[in-house]
Amino acid sequence: MQKRIIFIFLAFLVFFVLVNTGSTKEPKRLNREEQKALTANVSSVLEKVEGIKAVVPANRFAEEGKKRAKQTAEVFRTPEFQSSIEREQKRLNNEVFKKYTATCEKQKQEEVGPDPLEDKEQPETTQKIYLFISSSLPDETMHSYLNDISRANSGAVSIVPVMQGMINGIKNKGANKKYFSRILKEDMTCVDDFQHRKACDRFKTNILFQPPLFAKYGIERVPALVYDNDGQILIIQGDASIDYLMERINREAKQERLETLISKIRGRINE
Repeated sequence: MQKRIIFIFLAFLVFFVLVNTGSTKEPKRLNREEQKALTANVSSVLEKVEGIKAVVPANRFAEEGKKRAKQTAEVFRTPEFQSSIEREQKRLNNEVFKKYTATCEKQKQEEVGPDPLEDKEQPETTQKIYLFISSSLPDETMHSYLNDISRANSGAVSIVPVMQGMINGIKNKGANKKYFSRILKEDMTCVDDFQHRKACDRFKTNILFQPPLFAKYGIERVPALVYDNDGQILIIQGDASIDYLMERINREAKQERLETLISKIRGRINE
């Protein structure tokens, strides 16, 4: 690129000299000796240009960049930063998706609720089930997952859908509202009639937006189901139904609660 610029400049210079030498009214013509001298000068400069080699300077900030990247990663993993992410998650639930999703606390109250027959001294379960999904999945697939999760989440163990981010970014509230309003409909064919104040029924499932969970479990493609039981982590990825993915995981986990969830999804238990 540098050679080309110099060559164009020299060519323009020769043209300018040839055209504008002498009076503006009657341009002076160069004789043969003058033309040979000018050509020799141009050739000499071009030879020097051919000998120029472009050298990319070393990045003197490379080590500093690695150091700063390490510091950033350490800050990201601190409890304070993770707490700020959690606060932002709660703010989004309240301000953006309040009409269509419930907060974790509200979901526990409405869907789980206190069990009068439950042993009060029984320790809280450590089992966690995450379904990692994305807006890149077809609407029908997303709706099917949310429908199964809504049917299954009525006990001590629930399936939590997790997404990495919003539709076209957090600032695009219109696109986000339209998308989640669509996939959270219990009946995808239902049309809201706001003129008569009639809205379609929607799932009350809470969707988490947690990029750190994707990093924690190493999720690189969706859908993916993760079972985490106090350190026992089982992961399965693949485009399949939730009950099938859970069945595959339970071959190793061998948990009765997972069997119950599978039965609820398949309609064997209507509670």
